[in-house]
Amino acid sequence: MLVLNPDLEQRLNSTAKTLGVSAQDLLDKAVNEYLQDLQDTWTAEEVCRQLDSGEEVTTPWPEVEKRLGLAD
Repeated sequence: MLVLNPDLEQRLNSTAKTLGVSAQDLLDKAVNEYLQDLQDTWTAEEVCRQLDSGEEVTTPWPEVEKRLGLAD
């Protein structure tokens, strides 16, 4: 069970009413989006770490085009 501070709960309920959705649906969507953003951030930071350490390398776009047969 999630317990919100009274001000946040009032804001949630007011916003849900304005949007015509349940507070639970609004809260579920907000938490889900926040968790997805967090996961995306962690993934991006890990890729940056791998690039910085040399574990991963990038491929220049002209090389990608060539490999895929898209280059002129």
